[in-house]
Amino acid sequence: MSDDPVGKARGPAVESVQAADAVAAQAAAHAAADRHEQMRLQDASLRERGEMILAACRAAWSIHRSRLAAGFPPAEPAPWPQSTLELLRRYAAHARGQADG
Repeated sequence: MSDDPVGKARGPAVESVQAADAVAAQAAAHAAADRHEQMRLQDASLRERGEMILAACRAAWSIHRSRLAAGFPPAEPAPWPQSTLELLRRYAAHARGQADG
């Protein structure tokens, strides 16, 4: 280690900036991966999307069975947000309107 008092005084600040840069780089990498995943999902066929949904449902069922086997109570799903319920109401009303016409 150096006996330079100025270097010691700057040490934590430099480390803090380096840590912030590392976090920013990691966040950028995650954002790039998210964009790539979104593009991949957009390019997926309906069959591929269906297979992904089926895989997610199977995983959820496996987790549910494991919870019950471990003695946990059944999971209580969170209620849907009001905005989602309103969207479904509007969609249903629109669909009914098209079916009547």
